[in-house]
Amino acid sequence: MEMKRYPEKSNWSSNLLLMQKHNRILFYTIPCLLLFFCILFHCGTGLEGYGVVLWAEKDTGLVNGNIVKVISESLIQDAYIVTGENTKEKVFIKLWRLEFFKSKKEAERFAEKYAPYSGMYAFSEKDGTPPVREIPENSSSVKIISRPKAYQPLKILNKKEEPVKIDEMTDYWYQVLVEYQGIGKDGQYKLLGGKGYCFGHLLEIFQTDGDPEEEIRKRTATETGEDPLENLLNNVFRPVYFIEMINSGRVDPDRFKSAIGFFPEPMANRIVISLPGERYTFDYTDITRVRYNYYSFQGVDLRIEVLSSTRISVTYMVKSGQVNTTFIKINADIDALVERELQIRDALYEDFFIRGPVLTSSAYGKIVLNQDKTFTWINFDKLIPAVIPHEISGRGKIDFPHYISSTLKDNYDGVITFYFTGYSPDAGVNFLYKKTEKGVRLFYVKEELIEERRVTKTDLNPMVIFFTFSGD
Repeated sequence: MEMKRYPEKSNWSSNLLLMQKHNRILFYTIPCLLLFFCILFHCGTGLEGYGVVLWAEKDTGLVNGNIVKVISESLIQDAYIVTGENTKEKVFIKLWRLEFFKSKKEAERFAEKYAPYSGMYAFSEKDGTPPVREIPENSSSVKIISRPKAYQPLKILNKKEEPVKIDEMTDYWYQVLVEYQGIGKDGQYKLLGGKGYCFGHLLEIFQTDGDPEEEIRKRTATETGEDPLENLLNNVFRPVYFIEMINSGRVDPDRFKSAIGFFPEPMANRIVISLPGERYTFDYTDITRVRYNYYSFQGVDLRIEVLSSTRISVTYMVKSGQVNTTFIKINADIDALVERELQIRDALYEDFFIRGPVLTSSAYGKIVLNQDKTFTWINFDKLIPAVIPHEISGRGKIDFPHYISSTLKDNYDGVITFYFTGYSPDAGVNFLYKKTEKGVRLFYVKEELIEERRVTKTDLNPMVIFFTFSGD
């Protein structure tokens, strides 16, 4: 008779214990995983709220100003999952592109106010200007969210009720949406977006129900119908700061020269880029059109986009890395403008010279002016080292390379600069000045208070020196 065999008790107990252990792991693990994914995707039963589309992305079926149902939020996508009011199709939209509300009535009130701006956009023709600031204040202490590229679309959300004046410019502060490269919550460098404020003076505002990028291309296309490549190769272009100097009425002869610019030589298959202190020559073998008005120059690392009949964006490599610069075409006589600037400076010096030519201060010495714009300054020890560096001879040359913003014109007449012999030839000692009946007050200006040759503000308690004029 065959004996039945049963598993040994010890093996049977081990298997039972192992099964119980697995069940416990599953009991705790599955709910934890469900909780993790619910937190991650904000999953839940029921409606999250409502949103107003501020700036719809392409091919999503969403429209600026529309009210949508917000089903949930995806932290991985950094986006809301929404549906339109008349459709159940779910669509992702980035958090910064939508204004969220808990109730539909709040969304409807916001949508009504936003309606005039739903198709309003803006762009600038200059890289980085104006910057998008965290709050509508023109101050170095205000955080800059982004410096948009030239011709990059900005979405207008609103504007302040009253215009403001900044330097010589009067315009509104606009609240905008901007897309930019930054550090995400995960610590990775990626495309981000956010709200901020732009001063409107350098913005071109426009309305469109279509693609804003396409509208910008239309607005900046060559007006003459000339082939973009022919326009590029048959004209000389200048750095953008040329037109800014022309508009200010003052130019810098060291940086504003006829030899500075973008110079094509199509017969030699050559492009020359000449900037202050830099000169690059690109000998190419061929030109390939990559996309709309965008060209790659074969044999060299050079790419150019024709933005309009008067503007080009040039990307090229140098030892320090990749450079992108915007150049413009201007019709002004460069040499004539430089000559005019030199005449302005000579006239400013002559006004000082004919009043003196000796300036005397009881505390800060004596300055003797010469006809050729040179000077001798003696007994200036009290200005060392706060204003004048150590081991300076006291001789040098006077010039007027800087000018003052409109906000300072009521209090000052101009800016005078002393270049001391033996000191750095590019570093001068700068003073705002205000003439009086018998003399002149000099207000020391630190170098960091001068931006692109313009003094825009002063110290709260600047050092002030009073000189009287005399003939000997």
